[in-house]
Order: sequence, then structure tokens, then C-alpha cells
Amino acid sequence: MEPKAIAGALILVAMLALLLPKGILFPVSPRGVDFPIRSSGFVKCQFFVRERLNFSNQSIEFTVVDNGTPLTNLSLKGITGGHVCVPEGILVYSYYPGDPYAGMYGALIDSENLSERWSRRILGLPWRYSNGAIYLTDDGCVTLLNASTGRFVFRFCPDAPRSKTTDLFFMDGKAYITAVSVEEGPRGEVGRAIIYLVEKGETRKRTFASLIGEPAVAELWIDGNEEYVAVSYFMYTAAGRERDGLCVFRADDLTPIGCKSFRHSALNVKVEGDVVYVRVLDEVKAYRIISP
Repeated sequence: MEPKAIAGALILVAMLALLLPKGILFPVSPRGVDFPIRSSGFVKCQFFVRERLNFSNQSIEFTVVDNGTPLTNLSLKGITGGHVCVPEGILVYSYYPGDPYAGMYGALIDSENLSERWSRRILGLPWRYSNGAIYLTDDGCVTLLNASTGRFVFRFCPDAPRSKTTDLFFMDGKAYITAVSVEEGPRGEVGRAIIYLVEKGETRKRTFASLIGEPAVAELWIDGNEEYVAVSYFMYTAAGRERDGLCVFRADDLTPIGCKSFRHSALNVKVEGDVVYVRVLDEVKAYRIISP
């Protein structure tokens, strides 16, 4: 073959590699599927917790009460406080609003004997609970705290500007994180949906959706298996702009396989084998993942 012909063939192959999709999401008939439960994970408290500001030493005094009878007391530095309940006990926390340098403080009161399990400075306010870990969030970052010991076990901060973490998914030693960021574009603010893969100290990321304006509401849910990771998402702005869809990636390196756009909110996602299911309002859609 002539050198020019070989060069032309190589250019054609390169162009096809760039233009062709990495895979296809082929519609199939959905069947019954159990979607992951999307909730905070916090449980109902067994006791009433009274919170009182002590002006003299700027601390919050927490009192656990049962039928009007005080059972135990605990004090943390701060001028505002709160509490949530998890299976391990009652997490009480305090902080100084508007002063990021003053710190946040937390302690866990054991659910069985009401003793203090641990007390320490924490890196955010409680956001979720899952599998023995309390998820803390602050300034876009997310930190996982072992509920039993109070030890930090994971922390991640998105590198994009004005970011907010929206979901985490752990699988086979990997952490998948979705976040929404807001950047300045030629036509004003642009909201972007991003997925990160954190493995052995290294981070990969993909931006997979965007819309003009700052998202006032954004939910990006993750599910996956050893082969694929999928994200269902919806984003709304105060001006009424909306983006709803589904994107699927290879689990090992976040190579995009395919995306689908919807006219209504994508509320949940589930990956089973090579099929991805997505709940769009009250309808369930299913797609077979075809990837080389």
C-alpha cells in the first residue's frame, strides 16, 4: 500500500475513534427492580434532647431527657447546636455560624447506657449516615466519620469551583463521588455535573452535563457494579432551566459509554449486570449497556 494511502487510512481510523461513541444504551423492556433507598439514614431518637446556649462560656449544653427526667448532660463549645440519631447513639454537635476558623465540635452519646463514646472537633455538619459512618459536609467537602470510634475514615473535596458534593458510592476499594459546580462562562454562570473516581490516592473525573445558571436544586445519584457505574441526575435553576438525564461510565476509569436525556426528573438509578434502570418520575426505563 502506498504511504499516502496508509496515512489516509490511519487518519480515518483516528477520526472514527474520536467521533464514534464508546458504547450504546439500547432501550429494553423494564422489569421489576429494587432501586436503592435514597434517604439521610438517620433514625428516630429514643429520647428528647434539650439544647441550651450558655452565654458565659459560649457553649451549648445538651441534656438527654426521658418523660421530663434529665438523664445525662454534655457540653460542647459553640453558640449554635443540633443533634441527629444513628444506630450507635445520639450525635450532638455545635459550631459558630459565620466563623469558619472557630471550628465545629461533635460527640456521640451511647444509645444503650447514655455515656459519652467520643468527643472531638469535626470537619462539617451531619449530612447522612450509612454502614456505620456519619457523613459530614462543609464548604463542598465530605468527610466520613466512624460513628463508633469518632475516627475520620475518608475525606474528599471537589477541585471544581463553588462545588457541592451530591452523592458517594463505594465499591471494591474505589470511591465514586458526584458533585455540582458553578463556573463563570461567556453567557454567565454555568452549572456542571461531575463524577469523580478516587482509588489508591489517585483521582479521575468526568464532566457529563451542564446548564446555564446556578442549580438551585441538584440531585445526582450513583449506582454500579464491577463493570459499569451509572448516574441519574436532575438540575434546576431559579430561572426555570432544567437538565434531566442518565449517564453510564466504565467502572475502572470513568470512560463514558453513553447518556440519555429526559423531559422529566431522573430520580433514581440501578445497575444490574449489563442493564441500567432509571426512574423518571413514576416511570421506569431500562437500557442494555453495549460497550466494546
